[in-house]
Amino acid sequence: MDGYNQIFILSIVLLLFSMYQEYNNPITEKIPTMEDFFYIYCMRWIHYCVYLFTSFYLFLFNGIGRESDRFFYLLFIYLIITGWYLFDYCIYTYSELLFYDMDLTKTKTTFHPAFYYLYGEYAEKIMVVSGILYLITVSVLLYASYSVPFSVKMIMYLLFLYLFFASIQKSRNTVKYYSYDPPLQSNTELPVKDSGITP
Repeated sequence: MDGYNQIFILSIVLLLFSMYQEYNNPITEKIPTMEDFFYIYCMRWIHYCVYLFTSFYLFLFNGIGRESDRFFYLLFIYLIITGWYLFDYCIYTYSELLFYDMDLTKTKTTFHPAFYYLYGEYAEKIMVVSGILYLITVSVLLYASYSVPFSVKMIMYLLFLYLFFASIQKSRNTVKYYSYDPPLQSNTELPVKDSGITP
């Protein structure tokens, strides 16, 4: 089966599982409306597609894939890490959280509902594994891009490393929130319902 078709199917499976988990363990006291849930789950499904494509490319595309797949992956991953670097958070997660009744000045940028409902308290550790897979995949795909001059590949790789580690350093070394307004109780660590939301 084509890698894109696998991503499409697997992302639906992940979405259904997360919907079941959220039904049993909502992250807010006030339940979103049906219309809000529609947008939430659309954003979450896109997030899962991105997650599967970027983290498991080498498995879903039988190694390096076609040249067009490799270039699409590299373009996409550069857009993602550039977004991390510029905004200090994942734009997909932020778009999803806008439909919840929560104070984003107290919601840490390390909290992602899409992955919280898949991995629970282990979500952050799983994201570290995904980051390692990014590094491996970009290294392999750049090496396999024989039509690209070596000097260009080196520049691309160094740029990727800079954006990747600079984004991690900014987000991990300092507690950040989805809103730029300073939180009222930034020193509070107890999460609401085991999420990354500071009460």
